Amino acid sequence: MEPRPAEKPPGDSPEGILMSVLLTVLETVLQEAATLSAATGLAYTGAVVTVAASSVLFRSPQRRRDARATLTILMRRGGKR
Repeated sequence: MEPRPAEKPPGDSPEGILMSVLLTVLETVLQEAATLSAATGLAYTGAVVTVAASSVLFRSPQRRRDARATLTILMRRGGKR
């Protein structure tokens, strides 16, 4: 009985290498998207908090009205324009 040739591990085939590269790229893209999403959310939250504080703390009634109008714009839901 002849010995069987050694089988290649599945990762050495072109398909396995391609899948490995795709998964690595996908993981990187998803991490970058999550980071960008978190940074955008924090920036938006900071803007809303700043405008909300301004609408209460400004001394001039006109500036308070302007800040409240800006806050209304920032807090609109997506479909209403």
